[in-house]
Amino acid sequence: LFSQPFELLLGRRTYDIFAAYWPQQKADSHSHCIADLFNRAPKHVATHHPDTLEWQHSRALEGNLADAIRSLKQQDGADLLTQGSGDLVR
Repeated sequence: LFSQPFELLLGRRTYDIFAAYWPQQKADSHSHCIADLFNRAPKHVATHHPDTLEWQHSRALEGNLADAIRSLKQQDGADLLTQGSGDLVR
């Protein structure tokens, strides 16, 4: 699943949970490989408070949420990994 480039599509609550955990993982942690991937991945966040996205490579979705997600899905390149489902959005 993580062998190809991917981007994260997150709701605000999941973003807050992930942002509190993944950037804090140390190199000797059992989950550092996944942490490295998540920390490097572009993160698209559905939020009403875009000015509070501090995790690197995070950006708020703008405008109509459905249109913003549709636009992401139409972009070439990386797949989107959606929160909670483990499914890729193509």
